[in-house]
Amino acid sequence: MSDTMSFCKYHPTEHAQYVCHQCELNCCSECVVGGETFGTECCPLCGSRLDFLGDATNAEPFWRRIDKSFKYPIRKETLMLIIGVAVTSAVLANVGGFIAFVVMLLLTGAMMKYSFICMVATANGHMQAPPISEAFTGGVRLILSLTGMLIIMTAIVFTVYSQLGVYAAAVLGLFYMVCFPAVLMHYALSDSILASINPLNILHTVKTIGFPYALLMAFIAMMSVSVATIHGLIGDGYSVVAVALQSMVSDYYMVVLFHVMGYILFINQHGFGYEARREDDEQQPLIPLSAEEHLLATVAIFVKEGDFSRAFEELSKTVKSQPSERLYQRYFDLAFASRSVDQLRRLVPQYMGYLIRRGRERQIYDLYRKTLHVDKQFLPETPLGCHQLAGICMTHGNPELGVRLLNGLHRRFPDYDNLNGAYILMADLLEMIPKAAHKASEYRAFAENFAALGESSKEMNPSAD
Repeated sequence: MSDTMSFCKYHPTEHAQYVCHQCELNCCSECVVGGETFGTECCPLCGSRLDFLGDATNAEPFWRRIDKSFKYPIRKETLMLIIGVAVTSAVLANVGGFIAFVVMLLLTGAMMKYSFICMVATANGHMQAPPISEAFTGGVRLILSLTGMLIIMTAIVFTVYSQLGVYAAAVLGLFYMVCFPAVLMHYALSDSILASINPLNILHTVKTIGFPYALLMAFIAMMSVSVATIHGLIGDGYSVVAVALQSMVSDYYMVVLFHVMGYILFINQHGFGYEARREDDEQQPLIPLSAEEHLLATVAIFVKEGDFSRAFEELSKTVKSQPSERLYQRYFDLAFASRSVDQLRRLVPQYMGYLIRRGRERQIYDLYRKTLHVDKQFLPETPLGCHQLAGICMTHGNPELGVRLLNGLHRRFPDYDNLNGAYILMADLLEMIPKAAHKASEYRAFAENFAALGESSKEMNPSAD
C-alpha cells in the first residue's frame, strides 16, 4: 500500500478515519464531534471540519483476503452469467458460422464488461459482486477499446524497433507485458485509451501500488498455472461440455482477478486521487454514538490532552441539563483522580442527591468514603444531607463517620426542623462506639429538650468530641 496506515491518537488500536490538518490530528469515528451525516464531522479540539481519510486506511492487504476474493463471484446472478456465457459460447462454437461468431463476440464482450464493472465497483468500496444488468451494454465497445490498446502498444514497440533497435523494442515490449494489469486498472479509472497506455501514467500506477504490484503479478502467474492445470484435467477435447467447463473456469478466474485489481485500487485510493467508503456484509455496521457517548469520548480526549478544565466544564454543564449516573460517575472519577477539591465540593452534593432519589445507599456510602480521601473536611451542604448520610453510615457499620456528620449540626444549621431526630440518631451512633457510648444518654436528653423546648433549646451546646 502506498498510504501508511494511521491510527487514532486517542484509541491507538483503532485505525484513523479522519484527519484535522490544523491540529495535525488523526482520529477515529468515536472521537469526532457531529457527524450525523457524512462530511459534517468536526475536530474535537478546534472544531474545524475534518477530512475523511477513507476506509482504505484500515483495509487488509489483498494477499490476506485471497479466500474472500475467490468467494466474490459466488453470487446467484454472477454464477448464472458465467455459466450462461460459457455454455452458450460452447454451443455456438460447435455450430459455427458468422452469426454464431458475432453472438460469441457479444457474449465475450458482456463477460469482459462485467469483469470491468466488478473492478470499478470494488475500487469504489463495494465488496459484493454487482448486478449483471449493465454487462450487456457496451461490451463490444470495451473489446474494441482493449483491442485498440494492444494495437497501439504493438505499433509503439515496432516504431521503437525501427528507430532504436531490437533491444530497446524488447525492453519496451516486456515493460508493456509486465505492466498490462496497470494499464487495465488505469483504464478502469480514466476510461481513456491514450492515457492508460502512456508510460508515465503506467509508471505512476505501479509506483502508487508499490511492492504489492509484484505480488499481484505473482498472483496472476499462479492463477494462469492453475487455469492451465484445470483445463488439463478437463481434457483437450473439443466437446461442448469440455469447452463449456474450460470457459467457466476462465471466466470465474477473470472475475476474481478483476476484483483483486479493483481492491488494490481501493486500498490505494488516495494515491489515485479519489475517496471511497467501504460497503460489504463483512463490515460491522456503524452504530451511531449517543450524545452521552460522544460527550464521554470528547472528555477522554481533553483528559489525554491534559486539558482538565475543558473536561470539567463539559461534564459540569451536561450533568445539570442531562444528568445520568454514567456522567456523574465519570465526573467523579476525573475529579478524584485529579485530586480536585473544588470540583468534588461542586459535584458530590449533586451526585449524592441523585443517588438518594434512586435509593442507592451503598453507592452513596462508598462515594462519601472515597471523597474523604481527597477532601478530609467534606460535609454535605444541607442538614438533611448530613442527617441522611449519617443514617447510611450507621446502616453500613461505620458509626464514627455518622458522628462526624452530625456533630455540631445545630450550630451549622440552627434552623433545621428535625434536630430532634438527628440527635436521636447521634445517640444511637454513639452507643455503637464503645469509647463514646457513655455520651449517648446526654444526646438523648438533648434531643428530648429540642422536642420539648423547641427553639429555646438551641442554646444548649453539648459536644461529642
